[in-house]
Amino acid sequence: MASWKVIVALASVGLLLYVASEANSPRFDSEGSARTMLYVTGDMVNVRTGPSIENPRFGSLTAGTRVIGLSEQSGWREISFNGRTGWMSSRYLSRRKPIVASPAPSIPRTERRCHPSYSGACVPIASDVDCAGGSGNGPAYVRGPFRVVGPDVYRLDRDRDGIACE
Repeated sequence: MASWKVIVALASVGLLLYVASEANSPRFDSEGSARTMLYVTGDMVNVRTGPSIENPRFGSLTAGTRVIGLSEQSGWREISFNGRTGWMSSRYLSRRKPIVASPAPSIPRTERRCHPSYSGACVPIASDVDCAGGSGNGPAYVRGPFRVVGPDVYRLDRDRDGIACE
């Protein structure tokens, strides 16, 4: 059970009330580094191998994903999630859980006829799909760019950055 601490400060300019629980208080690892629970605030944010856009991207996380903040360096935060460690720009992290819009009501797949691995464009379910204007031979085509949110079954995201048909 979490214990709560309340700090109340009276000053000539007003009243400050601070309430914290163990759930959002910093934790410390065996080396004494602060560990803080954070939430991803961007729709889809890259996770990198180091604290710079020059470092390779090895994944991405969506809004509302809970991570543990480890160290901080030059506007980047080292994070731990699902047993992995990586770096994310600090501007896409918050101690407060973001309000994430509810998904649209689900339409049965037979009516939708769009592949669920892609978002932002209706990628048809076909034997092969290629980017419109590219060198592919179809039989189906789609215009981009749009996000890859599942397995890239049609290999539309050639550079594997999460955006297809760029």
